[in-house]
Amino acid sequence: NTTKSVLLKVLTDILKILHPFIPFVTEEIYSMLPVKEQESIMISKYPTYNKNEVFKEEEEKINKVICDITAIRNLKANNKSPISIKHVGGPSSPSSTYSSGNLKDYLSVAKNLIKTADAEGKVPNVVSSDVGSIGYKSLVYAFSRVISFYDDENVMPAYVEIKPLPTKDSSLMAYLAATANCQVNSTKIKLLVDKLTKDLTSEKSKAKAIFNYVRDHISYSFYYDTKYGAVGTLESGNGNCVDHAHLLAAMFRTAGLATKYVHGTCTFSSGSTYGHVWNQVLIDGVWTVADATSSRNSLGTIVNWNTGSYSLHGYYASLPF
Repeated sequence: NTTKSVLLKVLTDILKILHPFIPFVTEEIYSMLPVKEQESIMISKYPTYNKNEVFKEEEEKINKVICDITAIRNLKANNKSPISIKHVGGPSSPSSTYSSGNLKDYLSVAKNLIKTADAEGKVPNVVSSDVGSIGYKSLVYAFSRVISFYDDENVMPAYVEIKPLPTKDSSLMAYLAATANCQVNSTKIKLLVDKLTKDLTSEKSKAKAIFNYVRDHISYSFYYDTKYGAVGTLESGNGNCVDHAHLLAAMFRTAGLATKYVHGTCTFSSGSTYGHVWNQVLIDGVWTVADATSSRNSLGTIVNWNTGSYSLHGYYASLPF
């Protein structure tokens, strides 16, 4: 119904605009319309500018899709020339995708989408591919990931995974919230996170930038439980595993990345066994380990203690100690 209403409105306005030049033809077509403002087009109101009919946000989203697709095609051909923006309409009924799979021939999908946009002046609701029909929203997400991968790795991916869009559902809200020692609302932390993640688009690149900062700028000190909290650890430049975890959690959550605390008893490479705290951060739907207490660790990889044999005590949205 929405699509039909839009088409009727557009056709009616076009007829009104053309009426002074081809009055008989436009009058005849107008008389056949199912819904008319007036009995005759001659006495109907001439179209005027209506700011409520300008959809800037939707237009920008469509332009981003076209730019992403054009960029993918150009990069595949080793063409890094600037991309011109073409204005096209959005899909009439945009949808997501619930099937999944690894799309290897994403270049063909991009070409078909460009062809449709050029021919029809708008992007389609869905496109066909080797992994099935892909909805518009999933296309935006998938092609954005291709560009982000190239930005991170400087090479085009062999495939892009098509999957349902990740959502921040209610079950994750606790892992995004501020707590007494995880000061997500801190201006100091927000400014730092904004600086570290500026121009970064993927969840992985943002998480990596934040992790590397904490690992490389916060020294490790041995003491029990919380001493500084996230802000205090950032200001002091040092902290134990608990305060490292507070700072990482606050920075990840400030960047919109759901983050857990993990508590366990671990055997370290020195041979000693201690209670230990680290984080898990949700990146593209996958909980990824993050332990910034050692320079040997990286995002997703722990080296300074044995991950194959440790006692897990629990996962937390807020630490009780």
